[in-house]
Amino acid sequence: MAQGDTDPHDAEPAIDPADLIRLKVASNETSWVLNMTQPLRAAGIQGGDHVDVDLLWEDDGPMLVFGRIPADVAETDDAGGHVRTVTDRGTNLSVKPPCELIEANSEYGAGLGLDRSDYDNDDPLCFDVLVDDGLVALAPMGHKSTLNASSEPEADGSTGSEPSSKTDATSHGHPLTEDAVSAAAQATGVPVTALRDALGTVAADADVDEIETAADYDALDVDDRRVLVVPDRVWSDIQTRAGFDEDVFDAARLAHTRMAETLVFDASETEYRRFSQDYDALVVSETVLQ
Repeated sequence: MAQGDTDPHDAEPAIDPADLIRLKVASNETSWVLNMTQPLRAAGIQGGDHVDVDLLWEDDGPMLVFGRIPADVAETDDAGGHVRTVTDRGTNLSVKPPCELIEANSEYGAGLGLDRSDYDNDDPLCFDVLVDDGLVALAPMGHKSTLNASSEPEADGSTGSEPSSKTDATSHGHPLTEDAVSAAAQATGVPVTALRDALGTVAADADVDEIETAADYDALDVDDRRVLVVPDRVWSDIQTRAGFDEDVFDAARLAHTRMAETLVFDASETEYRRFSQDYDALVVSETVLQ
């Protein structure tokens, strides 16, 4: 590895342990992809940066490690054989790990032993995260279906566990991630607090049964959110009812559309990939669908 002498086991968790990173088969079905916006940013790694990827086998299991390397080193033999470039999609940072580290029968032994031909993106392998400066390490925790098995309900009907920031889509009064909010605020120059307030108003205004969707696209459910691709008049109607300042309105619409793009990417739904060339989107949480 070219990431230096840092031991990934000395790093601290970057995010809530319940908020795990999910491995997906990319839409072209020839590679794997990991969406790692929060841990990469916490490690100071940005879109366009080069990372050297390695699979370390420890007594307590494998660990997939991404270490940032300088651009000039990335093009030399000193970089090692698994250099990847971080992809920036506006609200999303991702890396495509080398197939030989993820699949079976690689030069590194068994790799993680996964097979793209029968891998289920709806039941992905999930990883806990450790970060240090310029370093992200992922420890496999199991597939989503095994991690979602809830414990016995408490007397009040709960499972005794707290929802994570990623799966509880209404924890801030709206179904967007903080990454989507921050990116839209930065792009439009709108204060984050003003944008959050506007997104809460949009969420409260959303009546899923009444929202007109574009004829070309059905509603798309991704985890605990639903993507609705909508014609211009849907957002115009929202503005008429809410009366936002123009810049706040533009930021809210942008945030929803960028969030929808990220969810489409996560779900590997290729037929939705270019929706934003012709339409905007609304993202709603599962709580308003019940």
